[in-house]
Amino acid sequence: MHRTVRHIGGSVAVKVGIDVAKEFHWVAIVVAESGKVLVAQRIDNDPDSIDVLIGQLRQAEADHGELTVAIDLMGGVASLLTAMLLDAGIHLVHVPGLVVNRARRATKGGEAKSDPRDAQTIADQLRLRSDWREVTTSDDITLDLRMLVSRRRELVVDQTRRLARLRETLAGFFPGLERAVDVTNLGDLRLVPRYVTPAEIRRAGRRRITEHLLHAGVRRPYAEALADKTLAAAKTQQTVVPGEARMAEFAREFATEAIAVRRRIGELDAQIAEDLDRHP
Repeated sequence: MHRTVRHIGGSVAVKVGIDVAKEFHWVAIVVAESGKVLVAQRIDNDPDSIDVLIGQLRQAEADHGELTVAIDLMGGVASLLTAMLLDAGIHLVHVPGLVVNRARRATKGGEAKSDPRDAQTIADQLRLRSDWREVTTSDDITLDLRMLVSRRRELVVDQTRRLARLRETLAGFFPGLERAVDVTNLGDLRLVPRYVTPAEIRRAGRRRITEHLLHAGVRRPYAEALADKTLAAAKTQQTVVPGEARMAEFAREFATEAIAVRRRIGELDAQIAEDLDRHP
């Protein structure tokens, strides 16, 4: 069984300071030994943006060694960030805001509050000391958030694979349609379960395809443009590829599943927002 060993003190290769705020957080990823700043950036306080940050943290760990992440607030606006970092298995500690303020004020120009400067100050505090309190799941709402974001991450990973299979399947029997539609867009996905083969699209024509998309909630300008693109692709392919019927069946299945998963991810996002609103 693989066991992760966390080093302490200066031997931890990457230190990450996060200055927490309501709408966005500021992040500084720093090499522990040299103090070199690898990343200094703002990230929005939403699941997708935090997922991107987690990917960056994992890459920094892969490139430079194990990392420790510190936040300056507990609970409240830090709850989503905390839950997602803990769910990702990232070593998280708390550097109190009072400590950060005092350390910043001791530096040149530190009298003025600055999110980027505070993020780097938090990372520097990790370089100086290793006895910061580790952050764990400490209340029911944070635990619920952690479960919600874990499920959300699973669905996002599965969705990425599903959409890749959909593109691959479309390219196998109707490459023109694979190029014409953007399967990451819900409006385009709405097309595939109903019209997916060249013959179906040619028979339906622009008016029926547009009406189908409008009924599915796609706005008219986009629906009409998508109908034109798919009809043009269908007119250029008169050949029926062997196995088309079965591949078309699979494409419809992938698209239908993808639509349902998008809906579920939206529900999870609403539940996450509700937890954040309830958090004391």
